[in-house]
Amino acid sequence: MVTAFLARKDEVEDNVLYGARIQGVSLVYFKQNGNLHVFDARCPHKSCNLARMGKIEENYLICTCHDSRFEIGTGTPIDGPARASLKRYQARERGDALEVEL
Repeated sequence: MVTAFLARKDEVEDNVLYGARIQGVSLVYFKQNGNLHVFDARCPHKSCNLARMGKIEENYLICTCHDSRFEIGTGTPIDGPARASLKRYQARERGDALEVEL
């Protein structure tokens, strides 16, 4: 595993989706209630980029391409055509930085 810099802590607002490409991996990340969440940016249904085509509603990350709904805590599909879970990455705050394990 590799630990990589994701963003500065003060650059990430709650309930706003951000995208990054680190070591060839496209990621979508966001904070909700102060908790950092990082997933593979590709929806498992048709590979829509969730950093661009996603939105957050309550405790769900939604792919607006085909309305797949994923539980934020686990990445599990709840509704819509997606059947596979989103790949979730471990992330943490370290000082002023946000880091992700790839």
